[in-house]
Amino acid sequence: MTGNMSSKFINREDGGGTVFSLFILLVLCVILGVMVDATNAWRNRTMLAQAADVGSHAGAVALAYEASEADAVAAARALVRMNLPQSRFGDLSERDGDIYLLHFDPDTRKLYENGPRNAVAVQTNRLAERGNPVGTFLLKFASIGWWNVNEVSVAVFDVSSRCLGTDGIYGESQIRVSSLAYFGTGYCVHSNDRVWLPQQVTFGPETLVSMPRLADCQNKCNPEANPGIQTGEFPMIFPDFGDFIMATHDAFGTDGLGEGDKADFFEDREVDNDLTPLVEAGVIALDPELPTTPPKGKVINLNHAQFHAIERLPSGLVYNVTCTANGNGPNTRLSFSDTAGKMEDAALLTNCSLDFKDGSVVEGSLIVTTRNSASAAVVSGEDVQIGDTAVGECEPSDRTTIMSMSGVSVPAKFAASNVTMIVDDTVDIASASSSGDTSHGLTIYATKEVDIAAQHTFISCGITDDTLVPRGKLIRHVATN
Repeated sequence: MTGNMSSKFINREDGGGTVFSLFILLVLCVILGVMVDATNAWRNRTMLAQAADVGSHAGAVALAYEASEADAVAAARALVRMNLPQSRFGDLSERDGDIYLLHFDPDTRKLYENGPRNAVAVQTNRLAERGNPVGTFLLKFASIGWWNVNEVSVAVFDVSSRCLGTDGIYGESQIRVSSLAYFGTGYCVHSNDRVWLPQQVTFGPETLVSMPRLADCQNKCNPEANPGIQTGEFPMIFPDFGDFIMATHDAFGTDGLGEGDKADFFEDREVDNDLTPLVEAGVIALDPELPTTPPKGKVINLNHAQFHAIERLPSGLVYNVTCTANGNGPNTRLSFSDTAGKMEDAALLTNCSLDFKDGSVVEGSLIVTTRNSASAAVVSGEDVQIGDTAVGECEPSDRTTIMSMSGVSVPAKFAASNVTMIVDDTVDIASASSSGDTSHGLTIYATKEVDIAAQHTFISCGITDDTLVPRGKLIRHVATN
């Protein structure tokens, strides 16, 4: 009897709906599980990516401020822990190898294990082997109890691949550009405060205007207000300009070329065969029968009167000129002119103010003044030739660099071609004519405000290899593949 009842039940289809319903329920649970648990996994992946980003950024900031590799790793790990506490998320980046340093080459845009460490990589992990995988809820019914999730972020502290340190205006404070200026291809304008622009400043291809907050541009950083403008929102990290100037002064003030910037500067420069100007001024004494040429980069000490007695400073040497330290009288100032202080392929160090009068010629040279003054320490007349006297040819060896601890106030013609200014103060470039002026390769670094007069045209020289500039660096994230 019992067997017959069992057989009847099996042969009937009354339970088919129940089985099918259970199957549909299981399918729905899987689908819902995929939706719910996948969303949870995605949320955790996003959290891990954000934690990796802030960690690698913190490590790159540490490198920017010259921390050791160990301290950079510690700074990165601390930010990961702060964003995703270890007590809740477990061992995210606690093991050796989770945070490591690499070298990023801005030219190839690739990461390498060898080379100067300028990149910090952070890997955040939620893995079964670490006991902190991302758990599932409904997918457990499909025997999927957890998911492994990890993310990697790499932050780099290095020079910008777009703004290479020359052909640009770089400031810690406001940069003010007047109307009708034109910035040619490849020119950069960056302020760590803000760039003040009027309307109708025109920008050529591959230019860049950048600052930490584009909102400070006051609706002028758009093509409608200033045609062709391209913008970026970030800070740049510069070395202290005053320290850079003093370090350059000290390096060039030591006899011998060494292996740094002084050696690089004089590599393609030779000592002049004609040292008559120095002999006639009583600076050096040479036996006509046994002449001795000073070695390249030799420091020649001059007093105020001797400098003004020499029409042309022979090339290949460093001249150290001392002035009265206090006041603003004639003995505190060097007056370059057509009869005094003409320079080519030489360096001059001084504590004097600098006055470039009409007829001044300085080409392929370095001038450093350490004078601290409330007024501008570097001024100029209209008819001067500073930098590349063959305007627009942009030969790297013809570039002239002016460094000043105090302000610079010069007309636009002063910076007509191939000039770098590094100033631990303000820079004022005044218009020399109503029709406007053109600068080829003008590069400015300034601690305080930079003011550019109206109708000025800036053309790039394209010189990328210049050791005498305090190149700004960026912190940015790069792809890992």
